[in-house]
Amino acid sequence: MITKRVYIIVSLLVVLSMVLAACAAPATEAPKEEAPKQEAPKEEAPKEEAKPAEGGEVTVGFVPPALTSPFHVATVDGATARTKELGWKIDVQAPASEGDNQAFVTTVQQLLEKGVKAMSINPINTDSAITAVKAANEKGVPILAHNFITPFSEGKVLTYIGYDQWGGAEKLAKSTCELIAKKYETTPDKTKGKVFILLGIESIFSHRRTGGFKAGLTKYCPSVEVVGEQTGEWLRTKGQEVAGIALQKTPDIDVFYGNSDEMAIGAALAAEEAGKVINKDFFAVGIDGNQPTLDLLKQGKFSATLGVDPYRIGVTVINTMEKILKGETTPEVLLTPSVVVTPENLEDYLAGKLWTEPVAGAPELDNDKPTVPDEGAPAAEAPAAKLPLEGKKIGFINAGPDDYYAQFGNSMRAIGKLIGAEVFEVNSDYKPEKELANVQDLIAKGVDAIAVITAGAAGSAASIKAANDANVPIFFIAGRPVVPEGGSIQGWVSDNFVIMGYMIGKYVVENYPDAKGKVVDIPGFLGQGPAEGEIVGFDMAFEEAGWEKAFLTKSSEWQRTLAVPITQDLLTSGREIKVIFACNEETAFGVVQAIEEAGKVPGKDIIIVSNNGKEEGWQLMLDGKMAATVPNPPSLNADLSLQQMIRFFNGEKYEVYLEIKPPFVLTKDNVDKAIPYNAESYLIGRADGKFEYKLDFYEAEYLKNKAMIEEFSKKLADYMAK
Repeated sequence: MITKRVYIIVSLLVVLSMVLAACAAPATEAPKEEAPKQEAPKEEAPKEEAKPAEGGEVTVGFVPPALTSPFHVATVDGATARTKELGWKIDVQAPASEGDNQAFVTTVQQLLEKGVKAMSINPINTDSAITAVKAANEKGVPILAHNFITPFSEGKVLTYIGYDQWGGAEKLAKSTCELIAKKYETTPDKTKGKVFILLGIESIFSHRRTGGFKAGLTKYCPSVEVVGEQTGEWLRTKGQEVAGIALQKTPDIDVFYGNSDEMAIGAALAAEEAGKVINKDFFAVGIDGNQPTLDLLKQGKFSATLGVDPYRIGVTVINTMEKILKGETTPEVLLTPSVVVTPENLEDYLAGKLWTEPVAGAPELDNDKPTVPDEGAPAAEAPAAKLPLEGKKIGFINAGPDDYYAQFGNSMRAIGKLIGAEVFEVNSDYKPEKELANVQDLIAKGVDAIAVITAGAAGSAASIKAANDANVPIFFIAGRPVVPEGGSIQGWVSDNFVIMGYMIGKYVVENYPDAKGKVVDIPGFLGQGPAEGEIVGFDMAFEEAGWEKAFLTKSSEWQRTLAVPITQDLLTSGREIKVIFACNEETAFGVVQAIEEAGKVPGKDIIIVSNNGKEEGWQLMLDGKMAATVPNPPSLNADLSLQQMIRFFNGEKYEVYLEIKPPFVLTKDNVDKAIPYNAESYLIGRADGKFEYKLDFYEAEYLKNKAMIEEFSKKLADYMAK
């Protein structure tokens, strides 16, 4: 055991140097000399940031009618993300409710007084819009309107941005006719059925969405009857209330159509409460394509939505502002696309594959007639938007074959597909020499970039040198590499494994004081930074509390199959054991198995704590078999690494050395805060906006926590010096 401890201390000198170096790493612009030989296409180059004529910072205003709808929240998210990319600031202000026209005008006037350089508004009432536009005109501030392509009678709006509501509703009606026909095993032109329409607040929006939908029903399923229409005020709760009353009068309604998704969702809830089964007894369709709707589509609890991608509408608004502030001319009407989204094409919609570049279009008038696109060309025929890493070949070198690393591979491939990259995965089987061979092989295959989970920090230097010599950008994930003199890496994303071990160690000290001297540590693959970091952090917490170090067993190599015999030996050794720290949850599963086979109760006779935070571990905690874990989802690490690559190829600034913010201890009481570990669950949550995944957020968190990390590094240095 003494030999093993000495080995770990020597290895941790490398870990210590990595932590200290990370604290000093500044935000870095991707160096031009490190770019790959094959230059990114010109259309991928970042746009020159727009600046006001007098110089200084650009702040723009963004005014939704309210933030009560997921649609408007999503437009704000898209606009905010794009302003951050440009280095601008965005001031988002909105009335408390969509019907408060006076508050809308006041909000615009307040933003103008703040000196915004440009503004976009999404009015509900044209009178309030005209007042707002005139105020901006008087100040000389460029003003746009989004989610609105009907020109105002007075005032100068430079560009109206939005989708053809009439045409979109008509497309949704066609899909609805097909659903009804399928239910009654006939064709749309022959089918009968009953539709109830949930209207929005009285406005051009409700007029166009209702008129287009009715026109579509008449065109595609003329025998289908509209049995009622009533306002749901754009709200889910109101939609549920209205639909419940409608069902009492007409129990056999086939379809609830909402001018917005939220109202249709409410109607679906009402129908289900009445004992009806969605997509069998009835259908629910709406307009917007908001994240809650997409989630329900995925679960089979919604039928179809007109997806208009509000997030990308927000991005389009800021892109248009950028052109205007540069002095470029923009169309009076910029038509954004819409597409009917069903479970069959949901994944493509989420991946952005159904979005097409906005095109100049014709204005939409409140005249109960179809909108005629400019030159007769609908937005859907425009060229597809280019994905962030479209056409890029990314080599991914995994460290080993265990479950944690397998999820890295799954996530790299899945997220890479979302952003247009083709990911080629190879495995080093924990061997540094094989890692180097993999780097050389990927270079020979002509990849555009390489991402590596190193098999060993010391061996990583050779991998870096090989990539640098070939002028191929190389990024690292998890264990931090040793960069050779004169060498460079283009990115590194990792959790801090020493802090992770320290936090779970403190949890044991604080929650199980009677376990002093009765704790066992089953480590991961020795020689790797993550395994060694966990051990040292765990021991540091014990030393602070005046406890002796945990008894260290041989390595489970992160495997449950190896953890079983290790635990069996412990249980028959005569050693008194209160707590076992399993290096990861695969090891924890093996520990649980061995304890149960010995006739003992995990979580009662022996407490188990771990690291990783995978979904199966959540269940162990909920079942009372494991007390706590520290999450470090490989899915998030993979995502952030790919986002670093996007920044690199775009020539944008980013934190080359990024430690994900120090984790929290996860227990059964806060398991809802965990970011999914498995790639499939992660992608669903990512699409639904259930957690933070964007690089900007984690860079900000890292910088906010940098002082704490530096303080911890000093503590680690003092500990290692003893």
